[in-house]
Amino acid sequence: MQIVGRMKRIELPISRSFATRPIDIWEARKKLASGECTKIPLGSIDFSCCGKELDQARTNGGLIIWSAICLEQKLERVITRYMFPNTEAPNGRGRKFFESNIVKGDILSYAAKKRLAVNLVNDAGLLKGKDKDEFSRVLKKVMDFRNAFAHGGIEYIVVQAAS
Repeated sequence: MQIVGRMKRIELPISRSFATRPIDIWEARKKLASGECTKIPLGSIDFSCCGKELDQARTNGGLIIWSAICLEQKLERVITRYMFPNTEAPNGRGRKFFESNIVKGDILSYAAKKRLAVNLVNDAGLLKGKDKDEFSRVLKKVMDFRNAFAHGGIEYIVVQAAS
């Protein structure tokens, strides 16, 4: 693979939302319902300390998602090579169809590719015992981390020192 040019840093509009504790949500709802207030007051919380942590979380999230994508591409290659082991015709019509429409298409989720890879390892006897269990566990853990950053939220807990 040849990379031409330089990848530039992009800036996207990212919302930085916060969840803080403790907030007496029931009391706040009563005030909202009675018209005493129009929004839930957070008091005087200084969020200036959060910028670096949130930037680092965003960077970490990008690395985790990128790594998960790279791992998924490796699983795709392993599955394709297992299904089409003939190395003399690596670009055969059936292989190209399988690779582009099934493995790299939207038919197989990461979870399905993970199951296929685990079954492939079992079928081929590539790993035994603890190594086989660890392989499955690591693939699951990668997806758990990826999902946490892709679909989860960042909760920043403000701890106030006792006076």
